[in-house]
Formats: sequence, structure tokens, C-alpha cells
Amino acid sequence: MASRGKYEATTPVVVEFLKWLDRSPHLQHLSWYSRFRAVVELWFAAIRRDDPTYLERVKELSPEAVRGDPNASKLQREGAALYFAKLQMAMVSDPQDYLGEAYQAYSVRDTRNLAQYFTPDSVAACMAKMSVGDLTEEVFRKPGGCRLLEPACGSGVMMIHCLAEIHRNLGQWALNRTQVVLVDLDPICVAMAALQMAWLPWRVGAVVM
Repeated sequence: MASRGKYEATTPVVVEFLKWLDRSPHLQHLSWYSRFRAVVELWFAAIRRDDPTYLERVKELSPEAVRGDPNASKLQREGAALYFAKLQMAMVSDPQDYLGEAYQAYSVRDTRNLAQYFTPDSVAACMAKMSVGDLTEEVFRKPGGCRLLEPACGSGVMMIHCLAEIHRNLGQWALNRTQVVLVDLDPICVAMAALQMAWLPWRVGAVVM
């Protein structure tokens, strides 16, 4: 894929998703940023069961871009619904910051480049070990359990790895007593973080945005 900026995606499922955003004939009526934003908002509305927003995004993208066109070429057959499933399956198999990687690679392609730079996955994993790696069972057994707050959540990369660390050390019962709070000035970032929380192979007690 031709690079239009300094950041380029390398994870196969992300590269495939970006190629679809780039080349699908059903998306050419939208700018670079508008395509990404509309797809993320569509998915976010779906997991929130926000029907009015979902229908608005379907109209903005076009029904064909959402469901795909089974009688057309490969890129036309694929739709946003397919990539929702592909990214969710990737997250279940190997939890990492797929949407953050896509967002950074995609945003540099647009003249509206927002100059947002997310924590690399490997760095976030190391920071998670330092921040929650030594939490004991007592923290989660207290009334109300454990609350994790990320005040500038970006796409949720730190929270992904914090939850992975807790699950690795203490198991699902500790996550059942964990509340996640995600905050960011950019609503697209909040939507990406919430989506990735929903796609994780584990569940937490609550997610607050």
C-alpha cells in the first residue's frame, strides 16, 4: 500500500481494512477522514444499539459500503460489517491496539492530520506490567472492586494491556470486579476504545465513557 505519511500499518488485518477504506468504490464520495470516522461511528452505534446514529452512518456511507455487494468485485463485495467481524476475531485471538494502528496510519493520509500519536503496543504492555502487574487479590475483593481510569485513552491501548495483565495474573474473576473508565477529548478515540473493550476475549464489570 502506498504510504502518504510517516506512519504505515503493518498488522495484516489492519492493512487489509485500510486497503478497503482506500479503494472501495462505495466510499469514494467521502474524504479520507470522513470514511474512517463514519465507519467507527457506525460500529460504535451498533454495540450501543443506537439505531438513529447507526442509520445516519449507513446513509452517509451507503448501504453497499456497510453490507457489501455480493455480485460485484472483491473490494465491492466487502463491507464495514465484514471488517467489524474480522477485527473482532483478531482481537479475540491476539488482543492489541488494532484500531489505534489503523487510525494513525489512516490519519496521516488526510490533510486534516490531527498529529495524534498513540503509545506503541510494546510500550503499553511494559507500562501495564509496571502499573497493575503487582495488584493483589485484596484490591479486587474490596467493596466496589477495582476502578481503572484512563484520562486520555486514545484508542484504549493502555487499557487493553492492563486488562490482559490482570487476566494473566489473577484471572476472569478479578476482571468481573473491575470497572474501566475511558475519557478523551476526541469522541472518535472514545468510540475506538469502547469498541476494542467490547471486542476483547474477556469481560469487565463495567465500562464507563
